[in-house]
Amino acid sequence: MKSTMQGVKNIFSIVIITNLLFSCCSFVGAWRATNVRLPAFSSINRLRPEDQVFHYKKNINDQEDFVKVPSLKSSRFKIRKRNRRKSGDPLLTPDEEGEDYWKNGEPLDVQNVAGARRIKKKGFLKRKSKFRRVSYDSDENLYRLPLRKPEIPKEPKQKRNLSSSKKDTIKAVVTNVHEMRNAVLDRGIELKYIQFQNVSFLASENVTKVHEEFDPFNHEVLKLIKMRARTNSKPGERAPGDNATLALSIEGGGMRGAVSAGMASAIAVLGLSDAFDSIYGSSAGSVVGAYLVSRQMCIDVYTDVLTTAKTKFVSKGRLASTLASNLIDYKVLRNSTVLSKFIDPAMNISYVLDDIMCPDNGLRALDYETFKINDERQNLRVCTSTVRDGKLETHCMGYRTMDFFDKVDEETGEVLERATTMLSNDRHGFFACLETSMLVPTATGPPRTLIRHKDAGTGIGTHCFDAFCFEPIPYRSAVAEGATHVLALKSKPDGVPIPTKPGLFETTFAPIYFNTNGFPEVATYFENGGQQYVYTEDYLTLDEGKSHTIDDHKDGVLIPPQKILYGIEQDDEAKMLASNRDGWKRAHLLPIAVPAGKPELSNVSVDEDEVLEAVRLGFASAFDLLAPFANIGDIGLGEHLDGERVAELLFSHSGTYDKVLEEPEPVQGFYIEETESLCATESEKIDFQCTDSKIDTDGDEICPRRDASDLLDTLPGLRDGKMTSLSKGLRKLKKGETKRC
Repeated sequence: MKSTMQGVKNIFSIVIITNLLFSCCSFVGAWRATNVRLPAFSSINRLRPEDQVFHYKKNINDQEDFVKVPSLKSSRFKIRKRNRRKSGDPLLTPDEEGEDYWKNGEPLDVQNVAGARRIKKKGFLKRKSKFRRVSYDSDENLYRLPLRKPEIPKEPKQKRNLSSSKKDTIKAVVTNVHEMRNAVLDRGIELKYIQFQNVSFLASENVTKVHEEFDPFNHEVLKLIKMRARTNSKPGERAPGDNATLALSIEGGGMRGAVSAGMASAIAVLGLSDAFDSIYGSSAGSVVGAYLVSRQMCIDVYTDVLTTAKTKFVSKGRLASTLASNLIDYKVLRNSTVLSKFIDPAMNISYVLDDIMCPDNGLRALDYETFKINDERQNLRVCTSTVRDGKLETHCMGYRTMDFFDKVDEETGEVLERATTMLSNDRHGFFACLETSMLVPTATGPPRTLIRHKDAGTGIGTHCFDAFCFEPIPYRSAVAEGATHVLALKSKPDGVPIPTKPGLFETTFAPIYFNTNGFPEVATYFENGGQQYVYTEDYLTLDEGKSHTIDDHKDGVLIPPQKILYGIEQDDEAKMLASNRDGWKRAHLLPIAVPAGKPELSNVSVDEDEVLEAVRLGFASAFDLLAPFANIGDIGLGEHLDGERVAELLFSHSGTYDKVLEEPEPVQGFYIEETESLCATESEKIDFQCTDSKIDTDGDEICPRRDASDLLDTLPGLRDGKMTSLSKGLRKLKKGETKRC
């Protein structure tokens, strides 16, 4: 019943918006018509054509006057040429007369005004303007159309030199991030006039070149991960001599966060979660990071829950209604929010936070107590884009800055200091921070205002919206807060073009959204391509980090600061940072991405097959890269158990059960220092015979049940009953409850 009422409400909203659009168009058309129509003709439009001409002659008092021809009904008319009429030659038909007119270039005499209209309709007079000017010749008693000026053929436009126009002057061809910074920050070239050559996001062959230069066993990030896996060190308790700080950076992107979730699950099953000192999440990446910190890794939130919920979470119809209402508010209702505030958001963030993650009754409830304990040792930093005191900034919120949890007296339970709180909403602490990181412009409602713990005494509000605006891949914040090594999870495949010219979203929808919500400076940032510059710089910097070796620079590659350096008017600090790049911090940086040529998941897709494939691709990409550095043991995995095969076994396409949205499924997390068995029976051997085995390309027998058993016994993140949300498919397969493989 609720869904039916919601559907009726959406249809009613679309009907109202459509009627308003038509009304506006009709009003504009009527206004234009009244400004070009002659009052004399408006008052006599019911007269016969001959009487109309008579009245018009009387009104001009036999004086030559030029008027605009209004819309009149066609009437019979005669067209004569001056020389033929005087010589008594027979009248020509309109078609013949029009043909002679264009041949000889002589003016036509029209007997009445309706005739002039008819000539225009027949195509004899073709003008860019809607009306031709007509003169009345009192001596000849005729209306005369003026002679059309002969058309002079235009010379073809010549290509301008680079110095001939301001727009075309400033062009540059760049091949790496340093050349792009030199062109944009030093020479003042706009990003849209820069051409890229031999960079990874242009073509797959360039990606191949980058991959050929990449040596995983010589990369500092992977060396550090391997050392920590072998020593089994924990966050806050590193081995002697290990002074590095390793951060995990997780990109979001709406439903495209399923790719990052697949990568994070590979880290979890390989037992590498403890290798990271901190986790940074952007948008949906912060949700993935939360489940990773609590050691739950509920990937079925993407593969089962959201794909079943569909329009409860995201709706393309609601997105169209939102865009239309924002457009009317801005263009027609003069920069207001009259309509948009009545339209349900296209992407329902509350559904994720309240119906899925809520610790009390969520479908995949976050183990809040475990998360809170683990977060003290392995900090989750939730990144969000903000406007604070008129400045555009990226804020990272977390345990260290008292954004997540209240400070409570242990004896009395009294709240001594309150965590970050959202205004005009009941959200508080951790979930308030999560929501602000996922507020996609135009799709999730207006920006939210937080009173952060550090501003509680001053009352300064922090206006927040989606992290993708200022920091889509949050490695900058990680380095700014002390990380020396960063592993970045990208949700776009390699080789996907990154647009550098502002599109419809940047030039229209994002500026309208921010202007109507009172943030014109952010609208200007989008119009100038600021967000595109940040994203392009991210991809080029990540490419440099991937091919970087210790011989290039012992401290890693240059990492751009959090400060926005392009797209807005720079203050003194920004100018200094832009000109003095030697002062930027350095770090070892390694990205993980789905290989080039693989499909890119739409950020609003809830198709079960597409989302499942995205999770598998993300998992396989991270698993294949990181498996050689995990502490799997001397026996290891079979050669056929590569990332693709393991992903197929972990995330089987067996379909979702009917009551997935009705019955919560509790998932147990575990503490970072916990090493004892959570479920002793899981490691017991089960005798079975393979009845559904198959032969691979090398002629070896592959048994799904045996593969499932090997994975449960071998992968560190699944041993001893850990990660039950990830291993449930393997356990069913091992026990013979399903033949899916």
